[in-house]
Amino acid sequence: MVPYSQTLADTPGTLQRILSLVPREKFDERLKEDGFTLREMIAHLADHEVVALDRIVKAVEEDGVRVEGYDVDERAKEKKYSERDPHHELEVFAVRRRETWDTIGKFDDIDLSKHYVHSEAGPIIVSEAIATLMGHDLYHLHQAAEFLVELHGRTV
Repeated sequence: MVPYSQTLADTPGTLQRILSLVPREKFDERLKEDGFTLREMIAHLADHEVVALDRIVKAVEEDGVRVEGYDVDERAKEKKYSERDPHHELEVFAVRRRETWDTIGKFDDIDLSKHYVHSEAGPIIVSEAIATLMGHDLYHLHQAAEFLVELHGRTV
């Protein structure tokens, strides 16, 4: 198992606690012009989980497989993140994350050393993909925390 990967299991619960502290009328506020709203961010996490796990599983099944990148903003429009219920999306994310956690928990050192070739980023080793997923979580947890900070008039 990748060090510190417990973070992956903890993210949905942490987001649930944050979401419970943000009033519904704040779900669609955009704190940064080019950033997601809280609603969009949670929909993105639920959607991205499928993509991330699919890439990791493909690499383990077929070392060196090629995967395509995608435009996050275009996908947000296409999948209508702005119209999704964040509570439902958080439940979806939690279910998908459990599947990710269960899947990567079965990997051995050989699996973790396999890789896929991303169309834009190049070769990515499975253990690095898992670490990147943790970083992705931390980025969005920080973003979610910013909504709490905004409610209290402080800066992050």
